[in-house]
Amino acid sequence: EMTYKVEGGVYVAGSLLNWLVKKARLASSVSELTDLAQSVDSTEGIAFVPAFVGLAAPHWDMTARGILAGLSFNHDIAHISRAALESVAFQTYDVLRTARDGLDISVQKLNVDGGMAKNDFLMQLVSDICSCSLDRAEYLESTSMGAAYLAGVSTGFWKDCSEVKRLRKTERVFEPQLAESRRESMISVWNRAVERSKGWSQ
Repeated sequence: EMTYKVEGGVYVAGSLLNWLVKKARLASSVSELTDLAQSVDSTEGIAFVPAFVGLAAPHWDMTARGILAGLSFNHDIAHISRAALESVAFQTYDVLRTARDGLDISVQKLNVDGGMAKNDFLMQLVSDICSCSLDRAEYLESTSMGAAYLAGVSTGFWKDCSEVKRLRKTERVFEPQLAESRRESMISVWNRAVERSKGWSQ
């Protein structure tokens, strides 16, 4: 069976949170970082573009570099923490928007897995910014499970991929809760910051 997929990757997501904890020492753990982010209702207009090694899909700018834009004396580490977590959601949105526009499709639901999917606050941010449902799997280590599924299909343990699809179980579904006007405003701030990060190391 021939299968095609559209792929869009980003360079920095989980590694950003590790950097904030281990290098920037903004918090003692990712859990504490998340608590800080949740302690404020918004970033108050700041944006964190984690282009530490450039920007991947859909921007493809290897000369971009990370920036923290919009800071004032009113901001503290809670706002920076929230901006960092929001950056993961915005990068997901950028890839999803490009896929939607390029294929002229409507995406109502995203299936999520992997280590970062354990973070409820982050998953709600992604749902809000992408304006779609997030379906979190019971089993999050999808890489190893995917390899096992492919081996099972190829050896005849499962008849075909349709059987494998039925094995996936939902642990929780996140629904968008953000007002559209606020969502658009947040995306606008993000887009402005992304443009400023481009070409930085030229």
